[in-house]
Amino acid sequence: MIRSVAFIAYNLLFPLFRLIVRILALYSPKINNSLSAREHLFESLEKKLLAFRNQTNKNLPTIWFHAASVGEFEQARPIIEKLKETDEFLLVITFFSPSGYEARKNYPDAIVCYLPEDSILNAKRFIDIIKPEIAVFMRYDVWFNHLFYAKKSGAKTCLLAATLNPEGYYFKPILKHFYKALFDMFDVIGTSSESDYQAFHSYQFSDEKISLTGDPRIDQVIIRSQKNDQKKFQFESFFLKRWVFVAGSTWPKDEAFILEAVAKNLSKLEEKKFSLIIVPHEINALKINELLKKCRQKGLTPKLISQLNTIGEEGFSEGQTAANVLIIDEIGYLFELYALAKAAYVGGGFGVHIHNILEPAVYGIPVIWGKKCHKAHEAGILEKIGGGVRLSEYETALLLFEKSLLSLVANEEERISMGKNGREYVFSQFGAAERSAKIIQSFLRDFKSKKRYNPPY
Repeated sequence: MIRSVAFIAYNLLFPLFRLIVRILALYSPKINNSLSAREHLFESLEKKLLAFRNQTNKNLPTIWFHAASVGEFEQARPIIEKLKETDEFLLVITFFSPSGYEARKNYPDAIVCYLPEDSILNAKRFIDIIKPEIAVFMRYDVWFNHLFYAKKSGAKTCLLAATLNPEGYYFKPILKHFYKALFDMFDVIGTSSESDYQAFHSYQFSDEKISLTGDPRIDQVIIRSQKNDQKKFQFESFFLKRWVFVAGSTWPKDEAFILEAVAKNLSKLEEKKFSLIIVPHEINALKINELLKKCRQKGLTPKLISQLNTIGEEGFSEGQTAANVLIIDEIGYLFELYALAKAAYVGGGFGVHIHNILEPAVYGIPVIWGKKCHKAHEAGILEKIGGGVRLSEYETALLLFEKSLLSLVANEEERISMGKNGREYVFSQFGAAERSAKIIQSFLRDFKSKKRYNPPY
């Protein structure tokens, strides 16, 4: 009954949501591009599926993973790799955001596409086309109609790396009933943390439905860091004997107080051969030029990573001040750059939300981040165990950041201790991917025993 009411209410309101999105698209190229990219989605999907089935010539079960964007897919990736070790299946991956799709559209041995808009007709058509045996949603990006019709088709449904803010709108009057109906459609919910586990249990779900599986992102960052340890980083020679601070996924608000603090204390920092590396969240010509301008206004001397081949190794070597700030104007470097750092700042905390603080923590370095971190339970844990520092308010961010940076530069013992605390926490959480994969593997065994596979094409 509750599910039926939620279904009706959701689909009465959804046309209004679609209208608002189309109005916003008139002013936002990003939203407009997202809508345009979905125009021939079903035709393209059908062709990809037919080509895959003709190529494999096997009657394989279909597992559908949905991720909002790159971050959520990085949670799904280690689970998928675990599944590949033991099973054969047709893998369909959908993304909500253009950035996620563009970054992972060539993921090997998978059919990758956008998630259609969540109307009744779109959801029914999508499920009819892919015919999933198992539907896996990552973290919190759950769309009612697609989940409803996946469940109705007989697919097993999972929400993995699930997170639920007990102070969020999930528990507001009326909305709580809607979300209970939504989450009730999952056969299994694997939560990221103990607090998430307790939050889902407050909906009065059974222990069979809710389990504490952990955050697979931790597995992914550990695996990536170990691969990185096995190869010599291509820019390591530029920073030999330097005290490197990496500011990753930064926004203009982050950059403002970071540059101010570094410029104010430049002479003191240069005694320790300090180098600042900034990796902006948005990399485009306009943003990069603005950042270069801000650096020069502060008396700093920036260089771009795209110019390193013209700088030569002396550009960052002892006794040189020609480049005390390196700006990354190309994608694909951030995770490896953390391996060079003595400490790091992770941006986004004075915008929508912080980005991934696990990536620097895995290398055993202290992490600093901004206020908005309620969706990242690991931030609270790192702060509690002394693995990092949260800047609580933007008004005082400069003072606290400056104090934290100077303390880390001056006190090597403190820096090493904080980094060790963070690294030990990250490694203690390893195994979420395997626990999550086991849930899906159990469903696959059930389907094999019942021989419930897609019909041959």
